[in-house]
Amino acid sequence: MNNTQKAQIAGVILSAILAIAWLSRGVYVGGCLLTLTTILLIPKVYPSLIKTWKPSIAIVARSLIFILAMTFGISADIKVGNKGLAYIAKAHQSLKDGDIAKAKVFLNQSKTIAPFVKDSAEKIEALIVIDNSEEYIKKQLISLSDDQFTQLMTNQSQLQVDFTPYKIINDRIKQKMKEKSQYRFDYAKKLRKKVIEAQFSIWDGSHVKLTKHIKSKMNDPDSFKHVSSSWVDMIKHVKVQTIFRGKNSFGGIVTHTVVAKVSFEGDVLEIISFK
Repeated sequence: MNNTQKAQIAGVILSAILAIAWLSRGVYVGGCLLTLTTILLIPKVYPSLIKTWKPSIAIVARSLIFILAMTFGISADIKVGNKGLAYIAKAHQSLKDGDIAKAKVFLNQSKTIAPFVKDSAEKIEALIVIDNSEEYIKKQLISLSDDQFTQLMTNQSQLQVDFTPYKIINDRIKQKMKEKSQYRFDYAKKLRKKVIEAQFSIWDGSHVKLTKHIKSKMNDPDSFKHVSSSWVDMIKHVKVQTIFRGKNSFGGIVTHTVVAKVSFEGDVLEIISFK
């Protein structure tokens, strides 16, 4: 057997192995193409294979049995997988129809029959109970504009916001948001406080971007020493006051107080005063 024949035989074997592997993992298009390639190559290598290996009938039979077993196993896996996906589709449709109880049944069946669809089923299950999440309700309440909040309070059906693909779940979320509506201002206030505080250094309490701005205007930026900082939420912006020490143009240490207007994102909008 020459090198070309050996390469052809190796190619057929590799093609067959890859075909089985891909089909078992659900890569059906690639698996089918490799299977077809293997079938087309077999007639070319069969004479060389017979002359070299002289396989017995028993070996051929065992090989055929193995291949058939793999094929039927893959076929069974595909059928089970399709059935699991079918239950996921039924659960999706049940939620579209507003039947949560039936959707839960289909989701449980999908996970029992085809474990590989478990992640998909659990994502839908999480949506079903998402209105029980206080953090989620807080987040959605804060995200509403004033006009949207008015719609929620006057007639929640007018609020054209889809939180999920399912109307029945969206209605439950809106109802829970309405029940928690009196806390919207407190939620927003706490969130703003958290975001504003994140603009300040955890090491010395200085406002990070304002400090950078101040240093860019100093004769000796390395002499900057933060003393204290404070802030006031002005709704449209944040007013930050920073006291610091540093060297002046004569080399003397002086203390300055800077008051700046800062955006909610932490950018310096305007220096109000510099003393």
